[in-house]
Amino acid sequence: MSDTAEWGCCKMVKVEASVVIKAPKSEVYAWFSKPENWAKFEGAAWKSVRVTVKRGAVVTAAQEGTVARKSMKGTFKYSCSAPDKVDAVWSGSYGRVAFKEQPFSWDLTEVPGGTKVSWSTVAYIPCFVKLFGPGGEAVLQGLMQKELEKIQKMFQK
Repeated sequence: MSDTAEWGCCKMVKVEASVVIKAPKSEVYAWFSKPENWAKFEGAAWKSVRVTVKRGAVVTAAQEGTVARKSMKGTFKYSCSAPDKVDAVWSGSYGRVAFKEQPFSWDLTEVPGGTKVSWSTVAYIPCFVKLFGPGGEAVLQGLMQKELEKIQKMFQK
């Protein structure tokens, strides 16, 4: 799902993906609130995650990996709001494109049978096109969905 909004001269798009994980919200939150877990599950986009600063509910981590055959490298600053939300801001590079303060959020909601995890981000349309070509918004949404499904499978093991 996505929403668009005008931002100055550029259009911004909110991209979302979600899954239901068959686990209690407290367990899912515990996993999402530790950035080092991102490099632990099978098929992770992030191959290296190193926590550099931890102050209360705010954690900064240096991360490197590959998504859609392009290298990613940067710093995430995670802000954890137990037990419902993990917000992150990423600054870094994806292929040859540099990002400054790209926001991400993971919202956790109890649902029958588990926890719904909704992942969202907001970005400028030109960024999506530059990264993924025309239809970049749908490509990003698909990548986000695949990563969530990998995490979902990890919880089912």
